[in-house]
Amino acid sequence: MNRKRLEILKEVAPRTSHVALLLDATSLLRATVLDETRAAGQTLGVEVSPYEARTTDECIAAFRAAMAAGANALLVQPSPIFLRLRTEIADLARTSQLPSLFADSELAEAGGLLTYGPNAMEAYHRSASNVDRILKGAKSADVPVTQPTEFELVINLKTAQALGLSLPQSTVSQATHIIQ
Repeated sequence: MNRKRLEILKEVAPRTSHVALLLDATSLLRATVLDETRAAGQTLGVEVSPYEARTTDECIAAFRAAMAAGANALLVQPSPIFLRLRTEIADLARTSQLPSLFADSELAEAGGLLTYGPNAMEAYHRSASNVDRILKGAKSADVPVTQPTEFELVINLKTAQALGLSLPQSTVSQATHIIQ
C-alpha cells in the first residue's frame, strides 16, 4: 500500500522529491510503515521524512518541521487519531500547499487532495459476516483472515485547483469517487 500511495502522489505531483510521512505516535506499526515507505521512496527517487503526532498541536509542529526541512508533499499513515483530526490535517496540508494523500476517504471529503485505501464498506460487510459466523457457533480459529479486495481512489478536485495542480487524466479516470 505504501508504494502504491507514493506512486499515486508522484503521478499527480510529479515534482515530488521530499515527502513528509505523518505517523501516529501511538501506533505500534509506525516503524514498519516508515521502513516500507522509505524503501518505496528509494525506488521512486523520493526522500521520505517521518513526523510523529497524536494531537492537533503536534500536527501543527510536524507541518512546520516538514516545511522547514523542504518537504513538498505529504503522506498520512492510516490512523484513528488522524481520522479524528481530518479537518485540521487537511486544512494544514492545503494552507501549506502540500499535495497530500491519505488512507481514509473521509480525509478527502474534509479537504485532503487524495485518498487511496481499502473500501471501508467491503471491510465492514466482511467483518459483519465473520461475526455472524462466530455468533452462529463457528470457532474464531476457523474463520479465515482475509485481505481487502476492493480499493478506493478518491480525488478532491477543489483541493487540486487550490494547489494549482492539473491532475493527469489517467489518474482521474481511475478514481472511484471525485469531489467537485
